[in-house]
Amino acid sequence: VDNVLTVASYPKEDGSERAKAARKSVGGNAGNSTRVLVQLLNKGCCASLVAPVPRFSDPDTTFARMNLENYGVDTSLLVEAGGDALPSSFILSSEETGSRTIVSTRNGCPELSISDFIKVLHITFATNAIKEFGYPSWCHLECRQQPDVMLQMAKAWCMETAAQSLELPLSLEVEKPSVNPAAL
Repeated sequence: VDNVLTVASYPKEDGSERAKAARKSVGGNAGNSTRVLVQLLNKGCCASLVAPVPRFSDPDTTFARMNLENYGVDTSLLVEAGGDALPSSFILSSEETGSRTIVSTRNGCPELSISDFIKVLHITFATNAIKEFGYPSWCHLECRQQPDVMLQMAKAWCMETAAQSLELPLSLEVEKPSVNPAAL
């Protein structure tokens, strides 16, 4: 969840500034990407978000799920992973310069584990899920974790699709400089 405060100009350190506007929105690459994807898909196609949440009863989790579902994103594959709250970003946006400063926290919510990803794959390829949603056609991984973890998730996808006699694409997005794409 993004919490955005718009200010006329950045406050001085140890200063005080009243925000001109405040808004809360679903943020993060996965949330933003799935919302855009459902707008580009043909009717009858489904885009599902697989991500960890602290607990389904968390107010920010409820807010994010409702927002995503309003766009048509399937949230049935979210994983309760524990933690204090949904990962959040606090964004200070300056009207004067047009720049923004982002401070993020995971709020104790862990990244998606390999075992949870494998459970989701098994659920996704289960007979009832296939009857309801059809076969998956693609998997996209946001590479925020260490390369060995992402590689294990990629291998799990390939193994599960091979077990179904399918050859389905897998894409990896690497945005953090700390993750070397060559290591994947």
